[in-house]
Amino acid sequence: LYGSRVVYSDAETDPLIASLRKELYNEPYDTIQWSSTRNHVAPMDNYSPIPLFMKVAQDALAVYETLWIIQPVKRLVRKFGLDFCVDYMAAEDQQTNFIDIGPVNKALNMLSAFHAAGNDVKCATVQKHIMRVPDYLWVAEDGMKMQGYNGSQCWDTSFAIQAMSECRLLDTFSETSANVWTFLERTQILSTEVSTSSPAYDYESAYNREKYYRHVSKGGWPFSTSAHGWPISDCTGEGLKGVLCLRKNSETIQEGVKNGSLNAISDERGRRMGYL
Repeated sequence: LYGSRVVYSDAETDPLIASLRKELYNEPYDTIQWSSTRNHVAPMDNYSPIPLFMKVAQDALAVYETLWIIQPVKRLVRKFGLDFCVDYMAAEDQQTNFIDIGPVNKALNMLSAFHAAGNDVKCATVQKHIMRVPDYLWVAEDGMKMQGYNGSQCWDTSFAIQAMSECRLLDTFSETSANVWTFLERTQILSTEVSTSSPAYDYESAYNREKYYRHVSKGGWPFSTSAHGWPISDCTGEGLKGVLCLRKNSETIQEGVKNGSLNAISDERGRRMGYL
């Protein structure tokens, strides 16, 4: 968005923008000299002071942005960079089924997709992004809020079933145990026929994993749902523990996770030195 110099045309007249500027800054927005704030960090947040090298690098990059003699080179290099950014964000969108991460890249990827589509809100990619927005929204007693994730379903369920196992209640509540088993089995990333037929599965290839800096996703467990597609180490550990509790301590559960899925988990555990 910055590299393309995307500007909201109604920013100066939109009352919401004016309200946000007043709320976020303790001085008039129009009086802020942004270039002078480049290295400013609030003392209470300054856990790791900006080193001199970083300050010099940021000043040099500011010159790079404006020095007229290098503009032709900058435009050429930036085009390649922006093309890669669009491609990389599209890959991230596909791998997470357009869920992304709320406070990290969901809003930015959606705006970038809108810009890349020529500001066409009817574009299929933009519509897929919009359809995922409700995944993050919930209404509390003081109004609507946006979550950081699309839920904590797998994480919560894994701990709940482990607690039931510790209390020896798995067969007392056999229907719950069976439902949890089904949930954990389906939530295991890229473990179903539907998920392996999705665009996300294409990124499991060695070429795409190297190109987009991805670890293997198949066989892990997420924080929320299988659709999100991110295998998280501790969530995989807790999901696997939940499955093993059911296999070991519940007579209701008679079938195991497919051996291939367990092998995928084992391989990734070896590469990353464990989950917990």
